[in-house]
Amino acid sequence: MTFLELVNEVLVRMREDEITSVNDPDNDPQQKLVCKFVKDAHRRVSDAHTWNANRRVWLVDLLHGVSRYTLPETPQGSAIYSVARTKPVQSLMEVNARKFAHFQPHQGTPTYYAPMTTVNGNLELQVHPTPDNTHGSTGDVRKYTQAKFGASAFSSGTKALTVTGYAKPLPLKGDADVIQIPDAPVLDYAMYLAHSERGEAGGQSAAELAQIANISLGDAIAWDVDNSPAEYIWEAV
Repeated sequence: MTFLELVNEVLVRMREDEITSVNDPDNDPQQKLVCKFVKDAHRRVSDAHTWNANRRVWLVDLLHGVSRYTLPETPQGSAIYSVARTKPVQSLMEVNARKFAHFQPHQGTPTYYAPMTTVNGNLELQVHPTPDNTHGSTGDVRKYTQAKFGASAFSSGTKALTVTGYAKPLPLKGDADVIQIPDAPVLDYAMYLAHSERGEAGGQSAAELAQIANISLGDAIAWDVDNSPAEYIWEAV
């Protein structure tokens, strides 16, 4: 479901006229408020869980002399789970920023990595050692959903890293922005917020709508966890 479609779903339930664009300056105040409420509800639901739909794989073509690489579309709240060389497959060891700062600068094949503070709202990956002159790729960073990442995604060279992680959804802005997380709890929370501002919604109280939204979110999280149960099993190491 898109941003515009979800806004209109809320408007219909509030017995308001639908809109043709979320950014139309001629939208009336109630319609503009609903756009804001959908944005707020989307943020609330996206913050509640690390949704499987937001898993990402980045392919980093290492470049000689470059140790820092920015991962696109990774706002605050995104995370890196693992980093590995693509050919041959070999995991890099994660170290914290304090240990990373004590490494002596030299070049070679990277064996360590550290997620750094965000740069212009994006996560940055730093590797050590700095790639040496056997790394002659482009330095490009390409993003994939896990479903679209496969053999065809790999670069032609052998000097690349596969970075897996979670990219927190970007704020909704345009009509065609797709809501990748479950849309049911987003709709329910938007209805609750709209009711709280307006004071009525088909005879339901704010408390009732809040309860519906919370149940909807809990159900969505349960289904999402059920799609990857092994990741929620803890083992002693």
